[in-house]
Amino acid sequence: MVVASLVGGWGFLWRDGERHVIDWLLDEGGVAVGATIAAAVLLWSIARLAGGRGSMIGLWRGIAFAIAPIVLGVFGFQAQLLGAVLSLPFYVGAVAETQSVSIRVAILAVATPAALYVAFFAFYALFID
Repeated sequence: MVVASLVGGWGFLWRDGERHVIDWLLDEGGVAVGATIAAAVLLWSIARLAGGRGSMIGLWRGIAFAIAPIVLGVFGFQAQLLGAVLSLPFYVGAVAETQSVSIRVAILAVATPAALYVAFFAFYALFID
């Protein structure tokens, strides 16, 4: 997960012609760790409400592997967004397998924060920007 994030964000290392190693490590690697932990807590909570009985650490491990397609960010920001979209089915699989829930429940669990994310950016684009 951290390696995929660091490789995917490689362009931020030399964003203005100078090396920004600490910023790159914190912005790319640190955010990947924090975001996957937050995603695991949220997805675990939703799956638990729907009858899931797996562990949160197991789900976090699954999510850590599921986020690997963000390595496409090495080809630019748009490719990193494509990698994030491509990782969604892997998130569904991680939730279903680690929480012992059906694919429908896993899709609902993954779709909930994804819909909130899209709604936030739509609200921002329409009303704030």
